[in-house]
Amino acid sequence: MGEDAIDLLLEAFLYTKSDVSFMNEYKHKILSGYCNGAKKSRMDYFLDDKLITDIFAYSWGFRVTSHYLYYKTDDLKKRCVDILNVMFGLKI
Repeated sequence: MGEDAIDLLLEAFLYTKSDVSFMNEYKHKILSGYCNGAKKSRMDYFLDDKLITDIFAYSWGFRVTSHYLYYKTDDLKKRCVDILNVMFGLKI
C-alpha cells in the first residue's frame, strides 16, 4: 500500500517535463491526500518518511537511474539527478 500514490508522483515527473522544483509540494499533497483517503475508508495507514524513502528506492530508484544512463544530454541527466535528490530528501 502506498506504492500506487508514489507511482503517480514519479510518473508525473519522470515521464513529463514537469518542473522538478514542484516535486516536494506534489509529494506532500499526493501522499497526505492518500493517507487521508485511507483513513476515511477506516484504514489506519500512515506513510512515514522512512517508508516513503524505501518505496522510492525499491520501486523507482532503478527506473530513474536507467533513464539517467540512457539519456544523452546533460539537461536530461541533470533532471534525473534532481528527481533522485528529491526522492531521497536532498536539496536540488
